[in-house]
Amino acid sequence: RAIAVLAAHGPGRSDGMARRMIQMSDAFISPDETLRHEMLLRLRQDGVRSEDLVDHVIPAVARLMGERWFADEISFAHVTIGAARLQETVRAIGRHNDAEDARAVLIVIPRPEHHTLGAFVLADQLRRRGFAVDIAVDRHPRQLIEVLRKGRYHMVGITASGRRTLASVKDLVDIIRLTVTRVTPVIIGGPVLDKDLDVLALTGADH
Repeated sequence: RAIAVLAAHGPGRSDGMARRMIQMSDAFISPDETLRHEMLLRLRQDGVRSEDLVDHVIPAVARLMGERWFADEISFAHVTIGAARLQETVRAIGRHNDAEDARAVLIVIPRPEHHTLGAFVLADQLRRRGFAVDIAVDRHPRQLIEVLRKGRYHMVGITASGRRTLASVKDLVDIIRLTVTRVTPVIIGGPVLDKDLDVLALTGADH
């Protein structure tokens, strides 16, 4: 539904969608904050739900920003600012689950990682399914131990983009195993799964 709405603007479906996506990426990197708020408002008026914005539109805009940077159409500073605003939007329009009986999940973004938008999208998806989600970004191992001791997590997810992160991920998995007193599955996600690596063997994670 979200993609169909984007594609419906313009003389041709593909041309209209491409133009609307570029307009969205421009709005999110513009110093004029009203542009992106108006763009999001128009999408909602067109019938695009918040869930579809988070799951489909925002990730698509983030990918387009990366492609435009690779093509030297926008700067790295633009991509950094735009990605931060996309993440801010996910947090603003996303679901918040404060139910006391909700099963808790911890998502860890290790120190070497700089891409955090995907983890926040995942957190919103999990909250929609009834989970309470905490996100630990760039935490020192000692800080992570404190988080693990305070929370009774049913799952710990760790994101990794590539091989350079796996050494620190293995250390985190070891810390989790030594800290939690209950059986807690540790799950690795992120672009590292697209690479030809035995991630479970290299990290000791469960899934």
